[in-house]
Amino acid sequence: MEGRQLRVSRSLKKDQIRSSKREVEGSKKLYVGNLPFTCTKEQLSEYIEEFGEVTDVFIPQDNYGKPRGFAFIAVKEETVEAVIEGADGKEFMGRPIAVNHPLPPGEKTAKRKERPGRMKLYVGNLAFYTSSETLSEVFSEFGEVFDVYIPKDIETDRSRGFGFVSMGSEAGNAAIDTLDGCELDGRIISVNAAKPRGEEQKPEADTEQDEESI
Repeated sequence: MEGRQLRVSRSLKKDQIRSSKREVEGSKKLYVGNLPFTCTKEQLSEYIEEFGEVTDVFIPQDNYGKPRGFAFIAVKEETVEAVIEGADGKEFMGRPIAVNHPLPPGEKTAKRKERPGRMKLYVGNLAFYTSSETLSEVFSEFGEVFDVYIPKDIETDRSRGFGFVSMGSEAGNAAIDTLDGCELDGRIISVNAAKPRGEEQKPEADTEQDEESI
């Protein structure tokens, strides 16, 4: 056409495009969700490498070239379970990520359930400077702490005044009985069982802390 060579090819459906991507021999693909939008392939690969060998990383982007908050990674087949066990639910760049087997196209992710014998606690009215390490130290007095997460404000990078602690059910109930209404870092905290995702966890009325308490 006017001296220019045209190339015509058959268009593929979305599921065909996904399946046509090159698979690395001896590797398995995993889904990684709840990623920070600032996360790069290099940062994700470096973190997952702590649990198994990474052979490929793909972070989907929207029409404007911005990351969509999830990724697909390929790891050596023999390290798949170690990667899931080591990284799923753990904090990465300030957010708890989900790592699991990808679902077939069209299927929705099932609601995540707490592991048997474990429970998640909601800890409210925290001081802005209370750290994950402090919460872990306090709650470990009642039993093994599996995970601690304190959400941060996206703009200020400061604590939002509440957190979540995962531990054994028996230890968690003991922590609720003892710590609910106690003082921590100058604040009277509330401790109770976290509500399932989708149900609103009523925040403390006075999470806005004045400068004297910071």
